[in-house]
Amino acid sequence: MNRKVLIITMICILTVLAGCGKKAEPIDLPSNEAVTSIEVITIDGAKADITEANQIETVMTALSAAEPTRLESVNDQPTNVDAYGTISINTVGESTVVYYYDKDSKHYIEQPYRGIYEMEDYLEETLLQE
Repeated sequence: MNRKVLIITMICILTVLAGCGKKAEPIDLPSNEAVTSIEVITIDGAKADITEANQIETVMTALSAAEPTRLESVNDQPTNVDAYGTISINTVGESTVVYYYDKDSKHYIEQPYRGIYEMEDYLEETLLQE
């Protein structure tokens, strides 16, 4: 009987500890109005510049919809992924860089040292809309 109680207690403790990891802070992006352009380098190396207000708003809305995960970003660029794309969000005086990639059949964006966020949809389709 004592052994069963101990096993159940250990399972409960491990379950609580596994679920207690802190999620990433919300993604930190400039306001849509402040963005002057978005430069994209796709996963396959193609380049695109987004300068139209409606396209900028579409991209920023998609990025803002990303959900924080418990995964950490601890490098300047993504690691442990085969390939990634780069998104440079430009405002007057500064640039914010985020990366996007697919891993384990999920879509992610990563903001260096801030967090890793899961996307519901494949981001590259949104980035390359004309």
